[in-house]
Amino acid sequence: MPVTRHEPPASDVRQISHQSTNQKVFTLATARMTASSRVLDVGAGEGYFAMLLGEHCRSEYGVSPHSMVTTCDVTPSNFRYREIACDALGDDGRLPYADDSFDLVCSLEVVEHVQNQFLYCREILRVLKPGGTAILSTPNILNMNSRYRMLHSGFATLF
Repeated sequence: MPVTRHEPPASDVRQISHQSTNQKVFTLATARMTASSRVLDVGAGEGYFAMLLGEHCRSEYGVSPHSMVTTCDVTPSNFRYREIACDALGDDGRLPYADDSFDLVCSLEVVEHVQNQFLYCREILRVLKPGGTAILSTPNILNMNSRYRMLHSGFATLF
């Protein structure tokens, strides 16, 4: 099956995670979305992945991005995609949403930065509706390319 690349509109929102990660998670996420889906992007950064999802909602379902996509980050002041507001993650690591709020939760390249990964995963499951989908990604520093680079230069290839 050919891979279809989704290009966002021109903007000042930088992607922090690797392009191939964004594309893969976007493909997985949009395959599970419907017009009535509620999607959460946790650890949204500047909002690149939220922008991909938001523009998909606009083109595919004809709705405003904020009607389907919600974002959250520890530093919401860094969020730059103007179509969606970014909520602050609680100081205690808790997500500021009610139980069973989202059909889909995405978190790209975040879990490795979290102090308590077990609480983080429990929070994602708490806000996920029964039967919903959670998609998390993290760098694979154990792949052969990364191991070789670590041996050669002292730095792992993160993506």
